[in-house]
Amino acid sequence: MGVVFAAGATDAATKKEEGFTTKAQNAILLDSGADLVLYEKNADTRIPPASMSKLMTLAVVFREL
Repeated sequence: MGVVFAAGATDAATKKEEGFTTKAQNAILLDSGADLVLYEKNADTRIPPASMSKLMTLAVVFREL
């Protein structure tokens, strides 16, 4: 996967796209291949993992099946 979604800060070089919006309270879009932040919104705000940890658990389980 070339693009990774995460809820946290990054040390990657930042490249912000103009005109993109989201209804999410917190978001970060990374291009891991180019080590770039493509979009961030409140990326430094700490939030509980909740649904993201459930989705990642499902992804790991289905990958291993």
